Amino acid sequence: MRLTRWLVSALQYAGLASLGLVLALAGGELMLRVYNPFESRVKGYAIELPVNQRYVIKNFDDDKLDSTIIHTTNSLGFRGPEPPPTPSSVLTVMTIGGSTTECFYLSDGHTWTDVLGRDLGRTFRPVWVENAGLDGQSTFGHLVLLDSIVHMRAKPKVAIFLIGVNDIGHDAPTAEDTTLYRRYSVRRFARRLAEHSELLALGVNAYRSIEARRSGLVQGLGWSVKNLQVDLHRSEHEPMRSAERTMLLAENRARYIPAYEARVRELVQRSRANGIEPILVTQPLLIGPITDDVTGVDLATVRWGKGNGAEMWDVMELYNDVVRRVGEEDRVFVVDLARQMPKSSRYFYDYVHYTNAGAERVGDIIYGDICAFLSAQYPMYRTSACTALRSSAVAEVK
Repeated sequence: MRLTRWLVSALQYAGLASLGLVLALAGGELMLRVYNPFESRVKGYAIELPVNQRYVIKNFDDDKLDSTIIHTTNSLGFRGPEPPPTPSSVLTVMTIGGSTTECFYLSDGHTWTDVLGRDLGRTFRPVWVENAGLDGQSTFGHLVLLDSIVHMRAKPKVAIFLIGVNDIGHDAPTAEDTTLYRRYSVRRFARRLAEHSELLALGVNAYRSIEARRSGLVQGLGWSVKNLQVDLHRSEHEPMRSAERTMLLAENRARYIPAYEARVRELVQRSRANGIEPILVTQPLLIGPITDDVTGVDLATVRWGKGNGAEMWDVMELYNDVVRRVGEEDRVFVVDLARQMPKSSRYFYDYVHYTNAGAERVGDIIYGDICAFLSAQYPMYRTSACTALRSSAVAEVK
């Protein structure tokens, strides 16, 4: 008898607790639908960009960045001018990549996409160049973004992909990513819930944010620039380690590179299937077997990621080699930025991201490489000869 009463009482408490949890979740969902203070670019597993935004970021800490950073997005949610009213009559170009394309902490007009747009504007008219870079995004996300871009009112004629660094150490997209395109599955159902629930989307994004910051794929804290800049004089150093280097390269070759190559080829194939001409760009980094010309610091021994600068540059080059190989085999134009961008701290504020001067150099290098190619592909938009830019005449970086 006592056992029966205890069970009834336990069930009543469990029922009340469940009801309270449901009411709390419903209340939280309602509040987030009325006002969500946590801005996000991904809702569930669908890309949902905040449009027509203007961020004003005050910088009191990093002398390589502007003291006031102005970052705006247009009606597409990207950085750059509004799409042309008649895109079919314009040479439309989009740059796609992660934080090294978006350049979140560079002011409007100073990203390498802005520089490239101005350079192209001297040779082609009319031309529209848009920055579709998203901080932390890898080729997994680029494939999803590409599907969204295809349906935009300003689908580009040319897509420039600066890729590689956010793919280091990523597993094959077998379970986690291919279900994005499955119509029915338990995981697909869960993702659909996250796409339609503010509360679930907030939880998913919080988890992603924690994981991304652990892996160093995103910058800053919120929109803060504090501690973005790397002080090379205070950087930790590790000696050269041949055994560890061999293991690191072997792991990436065996586990990650084949899947990465498949994603790069899919980017190319899917772009062309939708009438978009892809251009691939290799990823430069500050690290490598060289001494910084500004500080005199050995960039081969500075600690970054799972190893030192020389080891991690060798890893990065595995991914860059994929881009070079896909370019050659699939007849895709490749800008080998990794071998042209000087490894100098005057051009990087950390080991990955560019200063204003660095972004200018990147934009000029890419223009110098693609101008003749675009002239041949789209002669109807060319108004003058390609310009030889002094800042893009750089020696190859080994």
